[in-house]
Amino acid sequence: MGGGASKASAEADTIFKSIDTNKNRKLSVQELAAAVKQRGIKTKWSDSSIREVIAKHDKNGDGDLDMKEWRAALSALHKLEQEPYELEQEPYELKQEPQPDQKPKPSQPKPNKPKPHRKPVRTPCKYGAKCYQQSPKHRSQYSHPGDPDYPAVATVRAAAASTVPHTFIRISPSGAVAGTAVVRINIVDPLLRLDAKGALRSGNLPVLPPPPAHVLTPAVYEEIVEPGGMANVGYALQQENARRRIGTMIAGNSGRPGGACGQADGTVSHLHANHTTQEEDMVSNWLLTVTHLPQRRSAVYRATLHNRWGMIHPEATNYETIQGVDYAQADAGDLYADAWCVDGACVSAKVVGDRTLRKSNRFDTGLQFKTSLVFVAGPNVGAHGDSGVSTTRRTFNMHMEVEYSLFRRGVQAAVHAGLLAMAQMGVDVALLAHVSAGIYAGPHLNTIRDDFGDLVDEVLRDERQLPAPLGCYFERVVLTKLS
Repeated sequence: MGGGASKASAEADTIFKSIDTNKNRKLSVQELAAAVKQRGIKTKWSDSSIREVIAKHDKNGDGDLDMKEWRAALSALHKLEQEPYELEQEPYELKQEPQPDQKPKPSQPKPNKPKPHRKPVRTPCKYGAKCYQQSPKHRSQYSHPGDPDYPAVATVRAAAASTVPHTFIRISPSGAVAGTAVVRINIVDPLLRLDAKGALRSGNLPVLPPPPAHVLTPAVYEEIVEPGGMANVGYALQQENARRRIGTMIAGNSGRPGGACGQADGTVSHLHANHTTQEEDMVSNWLLTVTHLPQRRSAVYRATLHNRWGMIHPEATNYETIQGVDYAQADAGDLYADAWCVDGACVSAKVVGDRTLRKSNRFDTGLQFKTSLVFVAGPNVGAHGDSGVSTTRRTFNMHMEVEYSLFRRGVQAAVHAGLLAMAQMGVDVALLAHVSAGIYAGPHLNTIRDDFGDLVDEVLRDERQLPAPLGCYFERVVLTKLS
């Protein structure tokens, strides 16, 4: 036992020295990511996974790993490779799960007939040749092309049309894509990189094709009043044309993915249809539509949003974020040019309750539509939590509180990143979020609301080194107002 531990420790020390390129006796995210790429390790050692491990084992809180911390972290990274996410082993279905008010059918007694001895036939994997899973459990449950029990024409689950797997993407101003995908499909190339003046840098632009032929007139900013919110607008627009691809922009917080619904331990809570803030409302809608099982909702959250952005130390009081930006001191609008995408989600229309009868709102999961969720985070100059660990306190920006033009550039950078991501994913109708025009607007509330339409139209007219103005990629670009 002692000799094995000593050998493992020596091996960890050797790896540490080979990765520590600047010889400062610490390992950074960049050094670990470079080592993974150089050695061709195609595992779950993504940038976000490395950050998560560092955050867990970084005992002194300096954002790096020293030799002692590295030894513990290396063991965790090995486990990460050996134990895939639950959702990757068994893709979930959205519409085939029994609802809580449905009574289970009584089981029928089975006749006592001898069963023939035959090898059990596995379920054909719905991802076929594109499946990257190598875990024994997954391979024992699902057949793949080339297996003797894989049919010539695979019979996949009945709900396959509504179970597009969730893909997480981060589009960052540094041009790096980080994150993990439940199934590795549709990972886009880096979309956006801005310099300090807000100009697009050559070589890091989205590889956009020419605008779709069916878009005859470039989209312009428009508003729709719908008391039920943006999900009702999206459902109605897709009912008009089932082939439309809907993109839903969600205004989040730079320090906390999922807002009040996402917890630091990777669980979700406060999921309901009566939120007054857009992020919590849409996250609740999405996760309640996915499944009625609470543990599955948390699993979906962990596989998509959890630890993909936000504070490195959620329960601390420092200002370090996974994005590498101190948003309290951000003095350039392009620092908000991030978009995090969950492709292939499903959300439901909302039934608005009658307050006079004390009836609450509810999501009608019988009225679902498929959408790409695009999370953005604009500047916060309005919400300032009392607690030192509050993410609104740690992202509150005093520079932008006193200078509207700087605040506006930050809002526009977030909207621009979100629309570029939607264009890259082939979205036809972009449902906008009112980015930083609510509780985060502070003294700029009335000004940004009056200015928001012009701000969006400027983005839609932008064609800097793109094949065409950005508005040419969309049929409609819509902001939903409740009244």
